[in-house]
Amino acid sequence: MQKATDVDQQVELLAKQGLAFEDEAAAKQFLTKTTYYRFATYSDVYRQDDKTFVSGATFEWVRRIYELDSILRSLIWTAVGDFEIAFRSHFADTLALQEGPLAWADPGLFRNYDRHQRTLTSIDAEMSKSNDPTVIGYADRNPGIDYPIWMVVNVASMGSVANLFGNIEQPKLTAAISAPWQIAPIPFPTVVLMMSELRNLAAHHSQLWHAKLKTRGPRISFPIWLSSATTGVRNSSIFWALIMLVHLHESSFPTSSFRVRINKFLSENGAMWNGLGVPPDRDKYAAI
Repeated sequence: MQKATDVDQQVELLAKQGLAFEDEAAAKQFLTKTTYYRFATYSDVYRQDDKTFVSGATFEWVRRIYELDSILRSLIWTAVGDFEIAFRSHFADTLALQEGPLAWADPGLFRNYDRHQRTLTSIDAEMSKSNDPTVIGYADRNPGIDYPIWMVVNVASMGSVANLFGNIEQPKLTAAISAPWQIAPIPFPTVVLMMSELRNLAAHHSQLWHAKLKTRGPRISFPIWLSSATTGVRNSSIFWALIMLVHLHESSFPTSSFRVRINKFLSENGAMWNGLGVPPDRDKYAAI
């Protein structure tokens, strides 16, 4: 196990490994507030096989990338939160109106019984932990009766809601749920799962730069602009997810300025492109 080090030792170690400093005092203050561990996940990109830094690497450059990553997380957090609420609401309304408020617990509505049971177990655990007075009151008044879907979607994790959606058997129902976002019902559950993962990265202040998403974006054939924009982009990259989030946000909120803000961020910070998964053909792909 590595020994604990203070900021003076950390700066000394980084300097010995070839990282240059313009202002060591400022660097120490930054590390005190940020921690060496978080900084290292960004600086490691500039390390060589022998663990030394590439020539010209500076603490201030890595810090700037770290700060840009934080700005991007804030942009994503707002937009993905908007989409999440819109999706939860539409999913609950559509399911309740077409199949009934308790249909989410009916195994006959879902393709895979075992998957549905696992999702129910997760949702039961999430609901039982809720401190929402409405949820507690409903359970007290209706012992043994499932919660209505509109209550479930406000408490359950986005992952649980996405798993419910992705397991629905009826094509007409999945099509109705997918319709506002103009994406075919087969790939749309994967898109929702990707947005859930992106949301969690932003919520937990995780690194976006050089991140590889576990959920791979599905092949998109419609809308045409979205199909074209994602072609040639690595489907596990943050950039692919950003393109999709722009589409989802504009579909929910036609006057959204999210595209403008993301494109402004990309145009002003080309140093981030490679780490976000922007393809080398910058003129074609840099703007969404």
